[in-house]
Amino acid sequence: MLENLSINLHRDKAFSRQVKILQVLNAAPTGYHPQELATLLGLSLPTVTKELSILSDSLPKDLVKITLSETNIVSIAYAPNASINSAIQYLGMETLEFKIMTSIIDNKKYSIHRATIEFGYSRSHLLRTISYMNKSLQTYSVTIATNHLDFIGTEADIRFCLFVFFSAYGDSTILDKDSPADARLLVQKAKEANTKDLHYSHYRLALWLSIAKRRWRYSYFLTLPPSLERNLLEKERFAIFSEILNEYYLKKYRIIHLPQQELLWIFVNALHCLSYSTMDINGESDADYIFHHTERPEIIAEAAAFLEKSGVAIPPAAAHKIIAYLVNLRLLTMISANYEFADPQIKAFVETTFKTDYLSWNEWLKPFNDQSRFFSFTHLEHIA
Repeated sequence: MLENLSINLHRDKAFSRQVKILQVLNAAPTGYHPQELATLLGLSLPTVTKELSILSDSLPKDLVKITLSETNIVSIAYAPNASINSAIQYLGMETLEFKIMTSIIDNKKYSIHRATIEFGYSRSHLLRTISYMNKSLQTYSVTIATNHLDFIGTEADIRFCLFVFFSAYGDSTILDKDSPADARLLVQKAKEANTKDLHYSHYRLALWLSIAKRRWRYSYFLTLPPSLERNLLEKERFAIFSEILNEYYLKKYRIIHLPQQELLWIFVNALHCLSYSTMDINGESDADYIFHHTERPEIIAEAAAFLEKSGVAIPPAAAHKIIAYLVNLRLLTMISANYEFADPQIKAFVETTFKTDYLSWNEWLKPFNDQSRFFSFTHLEHIA
């Protein structure tokens, strides 16, 4: 099972334990007795007591406070401008693993000798940490080189790996403070330019913009398959999209001479930023949005036929979104199969809460994937 990359990369399990303690306390406003906490986490009482003490000393008291009441109940409280995400982010940013990842995205390219000086760790500790990190990064077909700290892998896979790592912190400003406002402006301009526009997750869009800006700054560009490039150039919305991106984003940051394939990449990558739920939108409905680009009728028909063969009664609105998801994922996987990976927490929730339905969809996907003319997926257990 794919787990949270930002936690999985840590060789020191103390960080993972501390994150789990924060998550459990965050879910229980009334708190827990230390022994209850130890039982829930499968840890010994001395270990929990030690980690609570470290957390209490490490986290800034003006943002997060862990208290032990007179009745021996441990609870957590946040300042109005703080949350569990900010607590985990604060802890994570102090770790060696986070410093390695940020040094790479900042294009430092430290030698091992220089990295030992910058990070304050021995050569052997640093090499063991990188070796451990690579075991998790290989899931995304990415590794960290040790002659100079940099990624090895295709640019598309590297970008996705960066997205998964930094998205776990729940802060769209973690790499770039301006990206949330940029994302809102681009979405606004797209809605003004189109009768109906895609329904975006602003958080995802902001984080992807942050990653793209960093990679473009250091001239890391990717190559798209020629068939995908031709496909995207034919999309009627691409001209509008590229005009908006150029006018309200590229010019602002003086990003010039960007290869056309990068414009095509961010155009299709925006599909990874879609939200298929409009329940949180006041005064709007599904009818105000589209959920996929214009696509060839035979591709839509094949996805629709797959749903009909399942024999499950699916409401029309839900069926439309499932078809859109499959159609969007088809385009995204032409860039990288990594886009098929589901959020690990969502996957775990679905597997346990809707186990029968999940297993059924997993089985239905196999013959569809084998016999399809247009769809070819790799990680069916994540798509289900």
